[in-house]
Amino acid sequence: MIMKAHIQRLYVSIVVSMAILTFYPDWLVAENQQSGVIGYIDESRFHPLVVVTPQTITKADSTKMDLRGELRNAFQANSASFSIQKQSDYVDPHGEDKPGRYAAINKKFSSIRDFFTLQHSPFPSQSPDLNKELVRSFYTFFSRDNWGSAFFQDKKVLKQPIEEIAKKTNLRIHAVTDLNNNSRQELWITYKLMHGEVGRIVYEQASEGSDWEELATHCYMCD
Repeated sequence: MIMKAHIQRLYVSIVVSMAILTFYPDWLVAENQQSGVIGYIDESRFHPLVVVTPQTITKADSTKMDLRGELRNAFQANSASFSIQKQSDYVDPHGEDKPGRYAAINKKFSSIRDFFTLQHSPFPSQSPDLNKELVRSFYTFFSRDNWGSAFFQDKKVLKQPIEEIAKKTNLRIHAVTDLNNNSRQELWITYKLMHGEVGRIVYEQASEGSDWEELATHCYMCD
């Protein structure tokens, strides 16, 4: 009887696990920091930025990730895919000597505007063109930020259309999302430094007021 009860419990456990895998394959793997990771590709290297679940979006700790599989555009359907060939650990001398890990892909490729994921289907997103007031509120906030203010040498630029602000500050917002379903939008941003290096930032609306909170930032080997 004991053995029969044990087998029945084991059977139920297997059935439940299969059901979860059937309906939530991407989110289940995301808990292991696989499928739900979003990052960028620069010089054929994939750098993780954040890890997404249905309730959370958190900064990725790339050193704890096992990056394998196929990369696709995080916000566009029917995009080209890239196979991960190998993983490499590094220490960025310009990044406070913090260790990191990137994944090398199978093709020579870089993208300034796109973000990529190991998830099979794209995440829901909107164009910044449909959220111009939201984008403008971020630019206004960032112009007051200790580091962000360096991109706004002339504060009069804030009165111009957001396309001109992006052009003159080298701060470009590429997608608007709400991936953790908390009604606070995330912005997916690139910035260019004076020597041409391009970094990425993800910001989320603060819970109160017009402020924004940084979720993740990364710029590989940026001085």
